[in-house]
Amino acid sequence: MQGISWIIVFVFLVTFQHASQAQSTRYEMNSDSTLVISSRGLNGMGPLIGFRGFKSNLLEVGAVISQIGHGVEGVEISYLNNLKFDDDMVSGISAGYFRGFAFFEAGVLGTYYFSKDARGFYARPHLAFGYGGILTIGYGYNIPFFNADMKEQVARHEIRLIARWAIGAY
Repeated sequence: MQGISWIIVFVFLVTFQHASQAQSTRYEMNSDSTLVISSRGLNGMGPLIGFRGFKSNLLEVGAVISQIGHGVEGVEISYLNNLKFDDDMVSGISAGYFRGFAFFEAGVLGTYYFSKDARGFYARPHLAFGYGGILTIGYGYNIPFFNADMKEQVARHEIRLIARWAIGAY
């Protein structure tokens, strides 16, 4: 279990490094009508809150780092819980990357789910519709890895509603 935790932390740090160094190109008109091209990154970091559902309904809270350029892209890390505090409790730690343009978004999430009796790592590619990476609703398909044994708690098909607010990027 500790090995998976270190992998998730490593993936998050690598994607954080990529997002914080990424640059976007801005085109501005100067006062004398000349075009100025600057390669300045518009990065922001902030909270996210979400809901994942089908078999288990999970509340999700975390942080997002995103950049606006030609579309929006970013990384996120979050904690999930089904808000049951008995033997049926399911929790998870998730890290992911997303890229969107206009009203469409695509990305991938890696989530390590755990409960009292089972645990498992799932990769989830997703497609979503929304508004510039701020508010999206999407569909994803959970792909189990490393003998994930959470078939009763984690559905293969998943709907996700997410609100992200990267302060400084918007």
